[in-house]
Amino acid sequence: KVPEGVPKKTGFFEISGTEASETVNSRVYAWFLDREKNPVLAPLFCDALLLVAQEKLGDTSVVKHLVLEKFECNLEESTSSQKRIDILLDDSNAQSAIIIENKLHQRLQNDLLDYWNHLSYPEAQKLGVLLTLYPTEIPEEFKSRFINITHLEWVEALESTGVPSGIPLYSYGMMTDFFNTIKNQSTSKSMNDQAQFFFDHLVPVIRAKNCLDEAINYIKDEIRIVARTFELTPKFRRDQYCYLMGDKHSNDAYYTVIFEQLVQTHNPTIFVILELYGNGVRHLDLLDKDVQSNLESDSLQRVTRKHRSYVHLRTKEISLDFDQVASLSEILIRTIRSEFEPVMNIVHNCLDELED
Repeated sequence: KVPEGVPKKTGFFEISGTEASETVNSRVYAWFLDREKNPVLAPLFCDALLLVAQEKLGDTSVVKHLVLEKFECNLEESTSSQKRIDILLDDSNAQSAIIIENKLHQRLQNDLLDYWNHLSYPEAQKLGVLLTLYPTEIPEEFKSRFINITHLEWVEALESTGVPSGIPLYSYGMMTDFFNTIKNQSTSKSMNDQAQFFFDHLVPVIRAKNCLDEAINYIKDEIRIVARTFELTPKFRRDQYCYLMGDKHSNDAYYTVIFEQLVQTHNPTIFVILELYGNGVRHLDLLDKDVQSNLESDSLQRVTRKHRSYVHLRTKEISLDFDQVASLSEILIRTIRSEFEPVMNIVHNCLDELED
């Protein structure tokens, strides 16, 4: 049996498009590490980082030397040469500090030595951390001062300690969301069930993938037949859907055929849509009113989806048996000719009048 995939969880970082921003990432860490705002989570984050460092260095004395019971978390701290330390955990009373250079997708081009010399604490009471998404080699001249820790290693160390009781629900939600974002971006050395299944059954899986490619090619060929029948131009997108566009009002009104469910579900379904864009969207109310008043019978679903830039004026969902897929082009031609073409003609006539 093919293992089920584990879908990635989308959170507010992905929604806002900030998941790859180092500045945003550092600010989130700094918020969790703020002992005033997060008195429970801040020490937890710090202890987990020290735990990973201790394992990396193989030195149990790290925690002993780095006393950070009353640390402050400083973001973008300036050095004397006007360089900026991404995150600094600083316990000035104990003269201990962790200097964190946070890297996501950018190269290491920073002056780590300047960061290290910014604090005149004893060498054994400072730790430099190059925090990255992927395991990264520390430059030779900094190996005695900095170690590489991945975001995922820090997150997994935090999760292994368990969630403390009494933290606010919103803090827990933000932490979970942040951890998911880190996992989505990180590379992992652990092989998941699906990857293991592939290597255990490589030849039949590749054959099955070839079968899928052939099935998609067949569907595309059938849609091309439909396009030629109506003298339209097919434009396929991501093996999921296809625009059928004519010479007349091509950017204002066209057909969209969504076929991805034919190869993804046990209940094959295809969607045919009369989609509006440009002038079609701007004159939606007029076009819809014109269709309703001039069409004798309308078996299609009306205005099913509105978007900022496009509108589904009319839609039809066609459920098929698998043996009907062999007649896909005939079914689509019949549906477009009998149900969609009368609507499209009215839309085109109305747009013609607007142009005149």
